[in-house]
Amino acid sequence: MIRPYREDDFWDLASLIERALEEYPAWSFLPGAPTNHPRGFRIWEAGDEIAGFLFLLGEEYKVLGGLYLEPGRRQELDSMLNEAFQPLFGDPENLALTACAEMGGFSLVPALSSLGFDLVERLELVQEREKTFFRKPSLPSDYRLIPWEPRFFDAAVALLEKSNRGTLEGLFLCFPSLATLENCRKLLQGILEGDFGPFLSDATGLLFDDADHLVGLSLMVQSNEGEALLYEIALERGYQGKGLAPCLIAHLQEASWKRGLDRIRFDYCGGNRAVRWLFGQDEVQVGRKEEILVWRSPRYRAMRKNPPI
Repeated sequence: MIRPYREDDFWDLASLIERALEEYPAWSFLPGAPTNHPRGFRIWEAGDEIAGFLFLLGEEYKVLGGLYLEPGRRQELDSMLNEAFQPLFGDPENLALTACAEMGGFSLVPALSSLGFDLVERLELVQEREKTFFRKPSLPSDYRLIPWEPRFFDAAVALLEKSNRGTLEGLFLCFPSLATLENCRKLLQGILEGDFGPFLSDATGLLFDDADHLVGLSLMVQSNEGEALLYEIALERGYQGKGLAPCLIAHLQEASWKRGLDRIRFDYCGGNRAVRWLFGQDEVQVGRKEEILVWRSPRYRAMRKNPPI
């Protein structure tokens, strides 16, 4: 039986984690103690005992942050996942759910595929300055491209929401984290405040048309490894296919390299071929690979079928 987390569960869960790690040292769990996000916990009970638990991050889209099972109860994993996720499928507030394909050395693919999750490949791609032939495309005369300016915050939020709403996957993201204005506002505010690494204002590009309307942007931060990390790129739908995206890419490349950041890193969904084309098919190297499982709600699929004009 699945139930919510209670305050008196804390030490029972801590003890369960210790026992589980002794048997399965590879169990995966994202940062965040039970006291930080208790609402995300789903407790799996067998009789009067806690047999396992899982932890969900997020609101409109949720991520399976981790799970633990009592040693000897591996056969109950599928039942626990099924009972924990079924109520979420019927909640109209949930846009999507994602999970790693493997946790603790156990594949979640059979159980979650049977629940309607799709398997998606996500790659980490790296572009190195010394292996790149830099191209600086000509920006059409009726457009202008400038570094980040705080006064365009609201326009950037609106562009992120407009360009991502209705897409099955964003350019780099595998789940619709940018499907609402509030989520876009939180994301952009977090980037500016350094939640994802130091914000690179000069490498972040803002693209305007001749009516001074913001139609494109790229968001850049510096990773813990000292790389330039492209966190998101957006281009309004009516302006796609006009050769403007390469101008955004050239801007972030040039600014990053001037900072001495000789490596640019970005995530890539295997089905999105446009990403590799933008950066140069032969000039990016594949870093980390992983498979994730994604469930998309009927509401989100409807948004994709009826994108904004």
